[in-house]
Amino acid sequence: MGSFGRIDAGFHGTLTLALANMSPKEQAVTIGDRIVQVVFETLSTLPEKVYAERSGNYQGQLGITREPIKKK
Repeated sequence: MGSFGRIDAGFHGTLTLALANMSPKEQAVTIGDRIVQVVFETLSTLPEKVYAERSGNYQGQLGITREPIKKK
């Protein structure tokens, strides 16, 4: 159970969270459950490229943005 991602330097917008139950057992997530931890880190050097220069797919998003459907 667990994965992590990083928010790239230069990102601004609304952060969203995707959850997936990979087990055959049903798991309920209810209001008040603690399911996320956020850790803030200070960069010691400037990034080679900020998020908008690398990808920028979700830059400036407001509200929920659906992830593009991946073709198999």
